Amino acid sequence: MPDLKIEGIVKWLGDKGTSLREQRVEFTVEQSSLSSNVPSAFADYFGTASCGRITGWISGEFDLEVVRLDDEKTIFYRQVTVSQLEDLNEPFANFVNALLRPDLVET
Repeated sequence: MPDLKIEGIVKWLGDKGTSLREQRVEFTVEQSSLSSNVPSAFADYFGTASCGRITGWISGEFDLEVVRLDDEKTIFYRQVTVSQLEDLNEPFANFVNALLRPDLVET
């Protein structure tokens, strides 16, 4: 079982949000209480026509979701388990594609 550090997850989520600012995506990152059984962090990403959330737990489990704003449909959802944060690059790329181009996603 992976043993990711909560600080690493928070940094990864923030770095990914910062990389999206050029495409007019705003973001916030929050961390669960460290007294939680399985500490987690999440980031909300707000695009012009969609919003998304990535939640990650130190167990290596991550949920990635994008909702289109005009009809409130979930247009992207993935659950993945990774042993290192670099393993999230492909799921994150798919998340970003849905976030930035929700009009091209079939539901």
